[in-house]
Amino acid sequence: MLENFKHITFINKIYYNLNSTNILPQIIFSDLDGTLLPGQSEISNQDMNTLHKLGERNIIRVIATGRNFLSAQKALKSDFPIDYLIFSSGLGIYDWKNRKLLFSSGIKINESKNIAKNLINNKFNFMVLDSIPNNHKFSYYICKDTCTDFDSRLKIYSKYSRELTNIEQLDDCSQFLVIDSYEENRHKLIEKILPDFKLIRATSPIDHNSVWSEVFPKNISKATGCQYICNLLSINNENCVCIGNDYNDIDMLNWCSNSWIVENSPEFLKTKYNITDSVYNSGFTKLFSNYI
Repeated sequence: MLENFKHITFINKIYYNLNSTNILPQIIFSDLDGTLLPGQSEISNQDMNTLHKLGERNIIRVIATGRNFLSAQKALKSDFPIDYLIFSSGLGIYDWKNRKLLFSSGIKINESKNIAKNLINNKFNFMVLDSIPNNHKFSYYICKDTCTDFDSRLKIYSKYSRELTNIEQLDDCSQFLVIDSYEENRHKLIEKILPDFKLIRATSPIDHNSVWSEVFPKNISKATGCQYICNLLSINNENCVCIGNDYNDIDMLNWCSNSWIVENSPEFLKTKYNITDSVYNSGFTKLFSNYI
């Protein structure tokens, strides 16, 4: 596959950008935090300019983020140059230009109570996010000492949170979020006790270090969100390009036949996907430089 790309060297490392002889992609899916958005900084002028120019070439631009809709809106101004937004890792899909919610999913009340019961029995602290479009609001349950990142999220969203004291208080929800002192066996334990649900591992957008375990309906991921938009627009995924940087992008990266990660991704991902430059060096722009 690599013979279809041309080599570009940055800082004594080998990266690739899309070869100008390749067919122009019809649609681009990009993660946000760590891929386009570097930490607490703003998206670079170069990457913003690239998004505008891709639009001028009639390439569909999609952000696929783990952020809820409210959080995504805080990072992306209303005139941000994209066409669609996949938020909450595929739980919701939004037509950015026409300001219309196209799709939403969630967990039904009986399932939410069973999930909570299993997590409590295994001593997990967790948050239960309300149904879309209000999934910035949540209930939280504490059954042991919390970690710093759990406390930080409670503080940031204090006006949107309430304590869960009885699982009978639960209703339909969008997802569960477990923020634990991370150990690999704890993450695997959640997979074991909740086999009928999708478990996605993600790096915290708060301290950019802690690991979150997010519990979703079985059929939800960034990949299913990408497929939904492709079906909507009658686009074959062979005409797509995906770019990400973290574990919660894996489904999307595996779904796409032309997948990339930025250089600041975890080492584990670098063994599996093509690499462009880091988010701090506008890797998104480097990847699409032949088209702009």
